[in-house]
Amino acid sequence: MKLVWITGRDINIDLAGTTEFNLVSSLTEMGIDILLIHPGEKIQSVNISSQNINKSNITGFNTITGAINIRKLLLRENEILKDCDSILVDWRYVWLMRKFLKSIKIPWFIIDRGPPINNDLFSKIQKIIWKSSWKFSDINARGGFIVSEKHKDFIIKRIALTLDTVIIPAGSYKNIYLGERRQIMDEVGIAYIGKIDKKRDIESIIRLSKRLTEIKINHRIDFYGEGDFEKELVKEAIINKNIHFKGQISRTQIPKVLAKKHIGVMPMPKIEIWEMGSPLKLAEYLSAGLLIIGPKHSGNQILGDEEWSLLTEGSDWTKSAAVEIMKNMDNWDYLSNSAIKSQTNLDWKKIASDISDEILSKI
Repeated sequence: MKLVWITGRDINIDLAGTTEFNLVSSLTEMGIDILLIHPGEKIQSVNISSQNINKSNITGFNTITGAINIRKLLLRENEILKDCDSILVDWRYVWLMRKFLKSIKIPWFIIDRGPPINNDLFSKIQKIIWKSSWKFSDINARGGFIVSEKHKDFIIKRIALTLDTVIIPAGSYKNIYLGERRQIMDEVGIAYIGKIDKKRDIESIIRLSKRLTEIKINHRIDFYGEGDFEKELVKEAIINKNIHFKGQISRTQIPKVLAKKHIGVMPMPKIEIWEMGSPLKLAEYLSAGLLIIGPKHSGNQILGDEEWSLLTEGSDWTKSAAVEIMKNMDNWDYLSNSAIKSQTNLDWKKIASDISDEILSKI
């Protein structure tokens, strides 16, 4: 089978692009001929066949110029779509490339890893494009790939969806550094990896640290990432010896860093946009055998009430009974192994196989 995957993510600099990177790698390992078309610099990996396109440096124009450049590329280099069995198209480009997609006879699928969530002018425009892309896909695509049932409900609220959709969550590979895991001795190692953004309620992790100090739990919280809450976090790290801001981290470093921790934080609050998500960090935490702490909702867990879950209901999860549990973690090794076991449901190879099966059933 020959596939072309068109994504709107710059795979080299966007940590969320790990999804595309690893799924394309896994599909390739399965013997599928797949080309990833993406904005930004060309991917330097022997495991991935890719074609990069130029992207605009002007905020709000990346998607428009991307769609134009992708269309030009596909029209100019006919070999790309020769003998192609199917095309996977990021929702960002579907509406903007609608005339091109209607003109070809190749079956295609819309991929939606999450709708726009901000409320600035450009995000409002993106929301219009997102809705238009789904309306067009509902009539013209062979199927769609989404991240959760909540995500599907979100789409159905906005359009009368009849298109078949398949849930493709964010995943991870088995962590090869599990041999470096350490029992909780005199310090609880806690990690947060992801956007350092206000909307993700990073401030709640600072409150967690203060609560742990109050109840005399020795701990260290390492933050990896970047975002609009960086300055506040750096200031806090100066006065709080338990908080360490590490900045951005490469996807290859993540497994080794996490294997030496005990707890992973999922601070995203219980609101619609986070409830319908499938955070990459959840799979990466579980792969490293980390217990998960934070507010309890569908986006922060797999099935619910798993043994490794310290997720709790309530307006302030940092003052929950789950935090108190950290005082006595004699069974951490058992719970850690339960996390590793759960990760098999989010293995990239399994998810890639689901994608392949769905495409084959529709073409």
